[in-house]
This record gives sequence, structure tokens and C-alpha cells, in this order.
Amino acid sequence: MEFAQLLAFGLVILALTIAIAVHSGSALNTVTTKSAINAGAVSQQEGEYAYIANLENNTVSIVNTSSNLIIGTMIGFNAPSGVAISPSGAYAYIADDGSGTVSIVNTSFNRVTGTISGFDMPAGVAFSPSGAYAYIADYGNDTVSIVNTSSNSTIALISGFYHPRGVSISPSGSYAYVVNSGNSTISMVNTSSRLITGTITPENASMNNNLIDIAFSPSGSYMYVTNEGTGSVLIISTASNIVTDTISGFVGPEGVAFSRSGAYAYVTDLSNNTISIINTSSSKVTGVIRGFTGSCGVAFFKH
Repeated sequence: MEFAQLLAFGLVILALTIAIAVHSGSALNTVTTKSAINAGAVSQQEGEYAYIANLENNTVSIVNTSSNLIIGTMIGFNAPSGVAISPSGAYAYIADDGSGTVSIVNTSFNRVTGTISGFDMPAGVAFSPSGAYAYIADYGNDTVSIVNTSSNSTIALISGFYHPRGVSISPSGSYAYVVNSGNSTISMVNTSSRLITGTITPENASMNNNLIDIAFSPSGSYMYVTNEGTGSVLIISTASNIVTDTISGFVGPEGVAFSRSGAYAYVTDLSNNTISIINTSSSKVTGVIRGFTGSCGVAFFKH
């Protein structure tokens, strides 16, 4: 009887061990699930994602760039426009045009963790390559604010713009390029002196231009600039600062961002609530993502 009881007890322990192992799964099958605000459980495995600001319903969509599907939505914004991800990928700055603030988002939990105030109508955001500073284009007062990201406070103000919208920092960190939507020019700012040192007029001034946003390719050899007036994206060489090609077929292109590899770019279209996917080798639109509400700013990040 003692042997039978011991055998039965051993079988029970073995069954429990197997049950626990089956329930837990192996390390290779582990999926890290993170909660997104108002989005339920958003599964964000290792990979590249994008934040898309929905200007018209005060939300930010989370897109899995492998499947090009919207996997979650964050709430709590006020007319979000520009989006930028810190170089570390740990947090995002999102310009809230409607409240004159910039929201700080923890990208691990897709949650707003802080707010920076003191702006008029913040539109564009860009981080320095080190992540130490962020540049905020303020459409309302024709300035660009420089924010210290450690203290989340404005430490300098650059003036001389005309309704600035988009801003992008060169990969070297030497220059900030700021799009002036008021006259469809691009101001070149020396980040050391914090002075405007040049101006680019990409196309014939007589054309129906309305430049909105700008993004450097990861290599830094060229830029994409959205032109809402002509429904196109301009490709500008950084060596000559002239337009070398134009991608057409958009309705109201707004935001633009490159994937980390530079193989493709996302262009938001405010007029038809979509994102166009551009193959940067062919400069052709290869896909469209739908389901946004006033798609505006866009930025990529990796988990």
C-alpha cells in the first residue's frame, strides 16, 4: 500500500509539472503584451512600429509596419500633429496643436506620461541624434523652440520663420531643416550657433506650393518634403539642395517619415485619411494603409 500511495503521489506531481509547463509555454514562444490606452491588449513583439497622429479625432494610431495594420489607438491628445520618437526609442514627443502643448509618450506602454507647455500652435517635432534636444516648430508664433529632453524645458527660441510646420535634423546633427508653410521655403538652421544660415526654395514660386513636412533619409543624402498644394512629395538632394525627383499621386500629403532601414517611407494623407507606403529604391507608392481620421504626423520606432 505504501508503494502504491507513493506512486500515485508521484504521478500527480508529474501531471502538475506538465500542466504548468504547457500553460507557461517555452521562452521561444513568449509574447510581450503591453496595454495601450483605450486599445485593449496590444501585442508588440520585437519589430518596427509607427505612431500616426489623427488630427481630427485627438488620437494616435499604432501601426505594425510588418503587417501594415493598425494594432492600437492612444487617446488623450488635442489636435495632435507632429510626431517624433527619441533616438533610444523609449519615448515620443507629440505636438498637440489644439492645446499648445507637447505630450510625452512612453513607447513601452503606449501611455502619455507628461506634458510640456508654453507653445502657441506646435506643429512639427524632431530630436537631435543624441536625443539631448528636441526642436519644436511653432506655427502660431513663427519660432522653433529647443527643448532640453532631460528637464523637458525650453532652453532656447529661434525666430525668423514663416508659419513653420515640419522640422528634421540632419543625421550628423549639424543642421535643422525647417519647413515654412507660409511661403513654401525651407530654412537651414546651424544647430551650434542656432541661427538660420540659408534658405531653400524647392520649386517655382509661381506654382501652387504648400510645403508641410520634411524628413532626412537615414543616409542623409536626400530629403522627402510633402507638398500639399501639388499633391506630391519632393525628393531633394542634400548635396545640392535642389529637387531631383517628384513623387505624385497624393491628395493632401502631410507627414513623412523613413523606416529605420530607409527602404521605405510612410506619407500621411490628411485629405483621404490614409498612409501611402513608398519604396525608396523605385520612388513608387507600393501600398496604402486605411483607417485613420485626419492622418497627420508620423514616426517610426523599434522594440
